[in-house]
Amino acid sequence: MFGVTGYNTGTYYKQENMEEWREFEAIYNEIVESYCYSPFFSKFPWIITEFASSSIGGNKVKWIKNMFAVLHKYPLIKIAVWFSYADYDTRSDKKDVVSRPYWLDETPQTLEAFGKGVW
Repeated sequence: MFGVTGYNTGTYYKQENMEEWREFEAIYNEIVESYCYSPFFSKFPWIITEFASSSIGGNKVKWIKNMFAVLHKYPLIKIAVWFSYADYDTRSDKKDVVSRPYWLDETPQTLEAFGKGVW
């Protein structure tokens, strides 16, 4: 298997590094364009070793629903593992501030959207 990782990091660091809200399709189209047409990488099934969406800067429920709506476009992806945790601000005065909440169970709505997509 070929492992790939891609996150919608949200917009918490928009001022610092121009972070943008990115949909699943935008993230994985870039990966497909970079690797899928290679004779080596196109021969193997893919696993998304880590992926998630932040809830800062957009609608996480909509992101999850959109992800399931386009997942069929990526037939090489056979397994995907949601990273259900968070990144914290690395600046010393903000170390307790969540900068990228990736929790799948962040709200009942995020969990419901994911559950509906899986079934």
